[in-house]
Amino acid sequence: MITSGTTFVAASILGQDESMVQRANAWVLHDGTVYAASSGARRHTMWPKSAAIGIGSTDDDVEAVIACVLRTSYER
Repeated sequence: MITSGTTFVAASILGQDESMVQRANAWVLHDGTVYAASSGARRHTMWPKSAAIGIGSTDDDVEAVIACVLRTSYER
């Protein structure tokens, strides 16, 4: 999802054996930098917290992309 030049992306994190490590995490691409928006994204990746750019884990756009991943993963 792209909102005002900021891109919101969500995905699940899988282990090397393709087992689920963390379901439905969110990242934000803003001004060429990736930020971790969800707690799982912060815990399992190296990017800085999205709070640094004023976007929290409960931001409407963050919750929207996470909802898409959850809906898709449960439809399988």
